Amino acid sequence: MGEDDFDFDARMMELARAFLDALPGKYEQLVQQWQLWNNRQDPAAVEQIQLIAHRLSGSSDNYGYAALGCSARALDAMLRHGIPLQGIEKPVAELLAAINAILGRSATLQEPSALHNLPVSG
Repeated sequence: MGEDDFDFDARMMELARAFLDALPGKYEQLVQQWQLWNNRQDPAAVEQIQLIAHRLSGSSDNYGYAALGCSARALDAMLRHGIPLQGIEKPVAELLAAINAILGRSATLQEPSALHNLPVSG
């Protein structure tokens, strides 16, 4: 293995660690924005949910998290195509559950309606 290969592998491991380190924050952001949408119907909250989903959909597969990428892409596509916002509760819950699975946390979401009462810290 050449030096360039080592540098690439080391950089990929560094990026993968940064991705994992950022997931708890993404989880908290999603919960906060979901709660903001439910409490105030703030359209900016939905824009933030879509932005987070879009970013996760683009990066998850690169680090081997296909299920997370799939959940994020589904939510991103729904929001881009104007699905009624009442219909995104389950995809948001699935995305949060996918993050929890990667982080090794027990799934706190048994029902999508549990999103209304989620604590911000997972």
